[in-house]
Amino acid sequence: MDLAALREAALEAPDRADAWEVLGDALQAEGDPRGRLIALQVALERDAGNADLVEAERRYRFEHRQSLYGGLLGQVDPWRVSWRFGFACGVQTAVDRRSEQAAATLDTLDLFALRELTLMAAADFDAVVQWLSTRDWPLLDALLMGPLNPGGGSLSVPLAAFLARAPRLTRLRVERPKSLDGLAHPGVEDLALSLFAEQVPALDLSGLPALRTLTLHLRGAPDPAVLRDAIGDRPVRLRLYTRIDGLDRLDVELATVPDPSSVPLLTPPEQERGQRFHQRSRFWSIRRRGNALVATEGKIGRPGLSRDSFHGKPYEAARELRKQVAARRAEGWREVYV
Repeated sequence: MDLAALREAALEAPDRADAWEVLGDALQAEGDPRGRLIALQVALERDAGNADLVEAERRYRFEHRQSLYGGLLGQVDPWRVSWRFGFACGVQTAVDRRSEQAAATLDTLDLFALRELTLMAAADFDAVVQWLSTRDWPLLDALLMGPLNPGGGSLSVPLAAFLARAPRLTRLRVERPKSLDGLAHPGVEDLALSLFAEQVPALDLSGLPALRTLTLHLRGAPDPAVLRDAIGDRPVRLRLYTRIDGLDRLDVELATVPDPSSVPLLTPPEQERGQRFHQRSRFWSIRRRGNALVATEGKIGRPGLSRDSFHGKPYEAARELRKQVAARRAEGWREVYV
């Protein structure tokens, strides 16, 4: 059976469970564990409230984590992967000054059905964008790079090659691109850019005919006339993180500037949903809430006892969390995906 043809058929109807079900049957016949995962997730799509199916699907992913999660196993930095029809449809990661490592890890996953990729970091995204530019992304709807805050990362690699390989892209967020060349795509509706004020004259939106919302986080205040010229007469809603007078004829919303003290420097809190380990009849779990680590341990089947440890800054708490998780792995505790 031609698996490539079945994949293409699934991509042509990405929201139809029956197309993925056919692919799943073929993969099961080939002995690929992803085939059974497709069957379980198709069943969940049809019966979302079935607790037994939810548990069976989660247990199956854990039992076959070596083949499903690839290079994510053993990573210290937090990753979040969402699944649909047997394949990763969303990936969220903290790059944290290791863009090359993030690209190498992504390369170990089967991401042909990826719909959203979020990269959170205070460093650069160059290696990841270079990697993205080497393959096709038929279902990718969103590429979100960096939180829009003054401590965000930068991008020196042009986006043109990647944009040409992502025909369904509608949302794009870029943190401090060094160049705005090649910013063109027929389907992007929502664009967010973090720029220096002196870059505004180079902002050319003519290659984005579907654009509806433009979010600018500007460092410095550009000449209002220059900003009006960059936008032109197009019906674009502009969200600014910098107040600029003289833009009365544009649809402008002043967005709230993030408080830098509330922005974690290493790992965003929404990614720290907790890590859980089992050993013999006991469990140990840990998660971070701002500057605090919350660790819970006890016998399996009981609530367990919790303790909070406070640290000076969010990045210090994130660093301590990684150390504790690494220590449990070294002690032989079995990680449970939750």
